[in-house]
Amino acid sequence: MRWEIGDVVVTKVIEIEQALPVASLVPGATPEALAPHMAWLAPHFADADGMTLLSIHSLVVESEGRRILVDTCVGDRAIPGLEALRGPSDFPARLASAGFPVED
Repeated sequence: MRWEIGDVVVTKVIEIEQALPVASLVPGATPEALAPHMAWLAPHFADADGMTLLSIHSLVVESEGRRILVDTCVGDRAIPGLEALRGPSDFPARLASAGFPVED
């Protein structure tokens, strides 16, 4: 995913995308609690089963000959289903395949 904003180019580089229950991120966000809000939640933020697609990613901002890697991370919060973030990552390879080798 890439956006051009004037002379600035922003590229999203995904580390992991994982479907998980909204309730694992927002306690109390059960399918029943979400039901009255589905008109605006579906399909981009949640589905009828209370699942959402969580994207952990960085943004590479290119401007005036420079590249800036923006990685806000998720902190040290244990999120069920995202245990892989605590181990070795193929993120450097994903950066390279997006056109941003680590050496750059």
